[in-house]
Amino acid sequence: MIQILTSGLIHILTNASTFISLYMDEEYMYYLLILVGISISYFIIHPFITWFITLQTNRLLSYIVSSLFVLTLFLIVLISIGETEQIIMLGLKISLQCIAGFGLFLSLRHGIKSVFKRT
Repeated sequence: MIQILTSGLIHILTNASTFISLYMDEEYMYYLLILVGISISYFIIHPFITWFITLQTNRLLSYIVSSLFVLTLFLIVLISIGETEQIIMLGLKISLQCIAGFGLFLSLRHGIKSVFKRT
């Protein structure tokens, strides 16, 4: 059964790649790939977001959304002022490290609050 599904999937992907290479412009292929990536990530992330809402973890959701917003805004500014790829990668590295540090700070703060709340 699995072999039939695998061969069918390979056949579909082969036909799709042939169609894309023959009839699609390269730019449209990137649009298609990005839309497929967004769709797949949505279906992967959606159960986690539902779970976070069920657990009422508003701080975690706020952290995720604010981090994504800051990261996106930072990259847009770097790209719009026409910086080199090296500076963009350095900025991405620093911003991701800052986001991780802020997340660690929030986790420690929450842990300390919960310890003092129990006593």
